Amino acid sequence: MKLTEHLDSDPPQLRIAFHEHFPLDIRIDMMPDSETFVLVGFVRTYGLPGDRSDYHDLISLIWAAFLRSHNIASVGLLDIPHPVIPGELYGRYVFFDKQPSASFVSLANPDYKLIKQILMASSLAGFVFSGLYRDSGGNPDQEDCEGIEGEEWRKTIARHLGIRTTRERYTLTNHRRLPTWVYCRLNQQGVSAFKLNGNLMPDFNSALSKDSSRIVEGISGYLIKAGNLQNYVSKPVYRRLVKLLGAYGERIPARLEQLRQSGSLILPIESHVICVTPAGIAALQVNCGLKSFLRERALLLKRNQSEAAILHSTVNFVWSRKLDHGRFEEMILQLLNREPGVNWARQVGVSNASDGGRDIIADWWLGPTRWQKASEKAALERQQVVVQCKAFTNSVNLSNLPDVPQVLDLHDASGYLLVAYPQVTPQVVDYLTRVPKKRNFWADWWTKAELEEKLRSNADIARRFSDLLTVVDSIFND
Repeated sequence: MKLTEHLDSDPPQLRIAFHEHFPLDIRIDMMPDSETFVLVGFVRTYGLPGDRSDYHDLISLIWAAFLRSHNIASVGLLDIPHPVIPGELYGRYVFFDKQPSASFVSLANPDYKLIKQILMASSLAGFVFSGLYRDSGGNPDQEDCEGIEGEEWRKTIARHLGIRTTRERYTLTNHRRLPTWVYCRLNQQGVSAFKLNGNLMPDFNSALSKDSSRIVEGISGYLIKAGNLQNYVSKPVYRRLVKLLGAYGERIPARLEQLRQSGSLILPIESHVICVTPAGIAALQVNCGLKSFLRERALLLKRNQSEAAILHSTVNFVWSRKLDHGRFEEMILQLLNREPGVNWARQVGVSNASDGGRDIIADWWLGPTRWQKASEKAALERQQVVVQCKAFTNSVNLSNLPDVPQVLDLHDASGYLLVAYPQVTPQVVDYLTRVPKKRNFWADWWTKAELEEKLRSNADIARRFSDLLTVVDSIFND
């Protein structure tokens, strides 16, 4: 590994390269006025013929699949769009921000063991791609990207997915030779698919043979727990995967828990679900991360707690029937000040006062949402986030929310977080997805499921608010 300093960049950066010419490295962004730095993976190629979207897509998918199959990390992949050509993939970030939370590293108390584990695993993932490059006849002096099979592969993918690609904008196809693979990327559908001239399965099966992953069918999808990693694949997404893998000639079981009997692997991560077959690798861009897992787990526990033995922590919470709004807000403030990337969070105004709907303001280093563009310059951006806390007996509905864009304009903020107890209605989810995309601002929501997961990691805060909730030992074992 080779460490280089880029102190003149904004923000200042350190880069850990695994090889001088290898297009996969770890980047450390130093955050001004902060006691943390941001560690992200970075994929970017130079000097290769043609559009290099296929390289960026393939390397990052192999990297993420290797980390997930070895139970090391469930990462999030974030595209860097081409600054000039719509649809092309200029590069890609690999975020370690959820499972485990390793992207934000404290300067005062860095977790060197976790960092070392990520660096070693990432280096091994690089060897996996290098092996594929070699087995595919990689030759920098003779490489070209003018093969004719890319268009036929696009038609095959479209036929199996039932897509009329004549209407699909920004579709990318490529038939690269030496190394040799065929590539199709349907940007609007979030589909990437490679036919490879090499078999990646042995690189992942070696870990999965010792894997203790467990799968439970929930109400609307499948919950998957492997080691400390928790992911979710919805049933509609799985059906779509079955169709996609049909393009490779693979026969996939109708139920995900039967997948071990097939010759393919499905590896969900925070931002995608990745499929590895003997003939190639494919992915759908969809949220399969911890947030989705927690939401589905809460639904499943309500329906049948006997199925929860493999799903939850040894700590549970019993909440008071009626929550004091002021105390609830104080608890959220303390959790926010522990949240990775938050420089500070402060209460503003008085609870229930006419403060423009603003309860807490947070100064937060955040990555772009899936509808915002990432920048090659910096992985994260410092943003002011308005945080509103709503604690009701029933679900928080749309009538309980203010005009969010108006609140953000009023307070010169670029992000909005709703903390809603116990949960939100589907209309709120739709609003906090549709409106931020239209107005281009960051938005998220925490419900009871997310709060309990954060309280398990901050037991001292949970004990401090015993008037809101009681900590109890679970009757189940992991």
